[in-house]
Amino acid sequence: RIGPLLFSRIWKLAKPYWTRPDAWKSWLVYAFLVISAPAFVVLFAINTDLTAKLTNAIVAKNQALTWSMLAALGAFSFAQAAFYLVQNFVDSRLQLHWRRWLTRYLVDRYLAKRTYYDISLMEDLDNPDQRIQEEIGPFVQMVASFPRTILQNFGLMFMGGFIIANITPSLFWFVLIYAILQTVSTFFVYLPTIKQQFEITVAEADLRYGILHVRDNAETVAFYRGEYAEKAQIEARLSTAVKKQTVLINYAMIIALVNGVFTLVWAVVPYMLLAPIFFAGRIEFGAIAQAMAAGGSMIMAMSTLSNSVPQVSAAAPKAVRLAEILERFDAMEAARDVGGASRFQIEHAPEI
Repeated sequence: RIGPLLFSRIWKLAKPYWTRPDAWKSWLVYAFLVISAPAFVVLFAINTDLTAKLTNAIVAKNQALTWSMLAALGAFSFAQAAFYLVQNFVDSRLQLHWRRWLTRYLVDRYLAKRTYYDISLMEDLDNPDQRIQEEIGPFVQMVASFPRTILQNFGLMFMGGFIIANITPSLFWFVLIYAILQTVSTFFVYLPTIKQQFEITVAEADLRYGILHVRDNAETVAFYRGEYAEKAQIEARLSTAVKKQTVLINYAMIIALVNGVFTLVWAVVPYMLLAPIFFAGRIEFGAIAQAMAAGGSMIMAMSTLSNSVPQVSAAAPKAVRLAEILERFDAMEAARDVGGASRFQIEHAPEI
C-alpha cells in the first residue's frame, strides 16, 4: 500500500546514489530538469495565445496576419517540441546512469562476505538475481521523473486555469471541478491495483524460477525422468500467474468505465458552456480554440498527476522487492558487527 513504509523504502534505495561522493554531477543534471519545467509552461502559454490569434485571423480572412501567426505558431510549437525532446533525453541519460550505479551497488553488497550464500541457505528472499536485473530500471524511472512531472503538470494546470478564467469563469469552474473529481476518482479506483501488481510480480518471478529450476538441474531431472513432476510444478506456477493477471484484467474494465465517463463529459460540456457566450457576441471565435486548448492541457496535466497513482502502483512492488534485499544486507551486516552464536571465539586460558 501507499504509506510511510513504502516511502521509507524508496528513500533507502535512492539515498546511496544521491549522497555518494560525486553526486553533485547528478544533482546538477536534476536541477536542469526541474528548472526546465517552468520554461515549458511558458512556451505552452505562448502557443495557446497564438492559436487564438491564428483562428481569429482565419475567421476574419486576413491573409497577411494568418501567415504571420502561422509562422509564429509553427516556430514556437517546434521550440516546445524540441524542448520536450531535450528534457526526455537528459532524463533518460540520468536514469540510465542511476540504474548502472545502483545495480553495481546492489551486486557488490550481494557478493560481499558471501551474502548470496546466506540468502540461498535461508530461502526467505525469492529470486534475488531477478530482482536486481528487472526491478531497478522501473524503480529508477519512477523516482527520477516524478518530481519534474509533478512540477511541470502543476504549472500547466494553473496556467490553463488562468487562461480559461480570463475567457469565461463558468468554464474555469467546470474544468476545476471536473479535474478534482477525475483525480479523486482515479486515486481510489487505482488503489487496489497496487496489491494486484505486487501479486503479479511475485507470481511471474515464481514462474521464472520454476522454469529456471529445470535448466539448473537438467542432469538430475533427466536421470530420474522427472519431466512429469517438473511440468506439474511449472503448470501450477503458470496457473497462479494467470489467475493474478485475470484479476487485474477484470478490474481494468471498471477503470475503463470510469475513464470513459469522464471522456464523454469533456467532449460535450465545454461546448455547451462556450457556445451561448459566443452567440451572444461576448467572445471571439478564436477564444473558443484558446479555451479548448487551455482546458485540454489543464485536463491532461490533471490526468498526468492522477496517473501518478497507477505509476506508483506499478513501481511499488519493484521498490519493495529491491528494498527487501537491501534490508537483508543491512540486517546481516548488523549481525556481523554485534557477533552471534555462529561465530568462533578464540580465547587463551591456562587449561581446557
